[in-house]
Order: sequence, then C-alpha cells, then structure tokens
Amino acid sequence: MRDCMLGRRLVAATLVASILGCTTVRPVSNPAEFIPAKQPKLLWVTQQDGKSMLLVNARVEDNHIVGQWRGRWEEEVRVPLTEAPQVEAKQIEVKRTAILTSVLAVTGGLAVAWLLKGGAPAVPCNNPQRYDVTSCN
Repeated sequence: MRDCMLGRRLVAATLVASILGCTTVRPVSNPAEFIPAKQPKLLWVTQQDGKSMLLVNARVEDNHIVGQWRGRWEEEVRVPLTEAPQVEAKQIEVKRTAILTSVLAVTGGLAVAWLLKGGAPAVPCNNPQRYDVTSCN
C-alpha cells in the first residue's frame, strides 16, 4: 500500500514540476522582433501611463502592437510600440527546464531500476485486502 502511495505522489510531483518548471512570464527585450517570431498566445502590455492589458493573438502592424484585449474580446486595440515600455510574454525558462529534465531522467532511471529489480507486487492500490499479499513475495 505504501509503494502505491509513493508512486502516486511521484507522478503528481512530476506533473506539477513539469507544468511550473518550463515557462515563466518575462519581459520581452525587442517586441517588434519577438512577437512575429514567437507568436505568443498571450501578451501583457504596460503602457506609459501604467495601464496594463492582456492581449490575445497579438501581432505587430505598422509599429503598433495589435491584439484583442482580454476582457473585451470584441475590441481590438492598437498600442504604439513607443508607448509600451514593458511587454511581457510566456517564455521558456532554460535553466529550470534543464534542471527539470535532469531530475526527470534520474527519477525515470531509478523507477526502471526498481521495476527491473522486482518492484512492488502486482496488487491494485485501491483494495489490497481482496488479495493474498503474503503469497506475492
């Protein structure tokens, strides 16, 4: 029973780490090049007056960031690049991704070694009382 819980926790921790570890919202250094090249689904734009907006399907047209303002889906907005001192987008976090990949590789290797060694008996995690676990050794 304890092995089953450990396995479930390991899977849950791996999923959480993979979701959190690979991307982060960071400032974009050159929006005019970044937006067409990466085509981010979401773009956080802060204007000079401090007003922030979340744009969906943003693109660059005639030195403007153009996109649908999330919260006002029907409204397309145009923000001059010169009036958007801060533009942020989800980007790959290289260091965290490398660490996560290493941890997953080691964890996977240990799991394979554990399974090849014999692993846990083939007892369903949800109801081990239905089976004679003493005969599984």
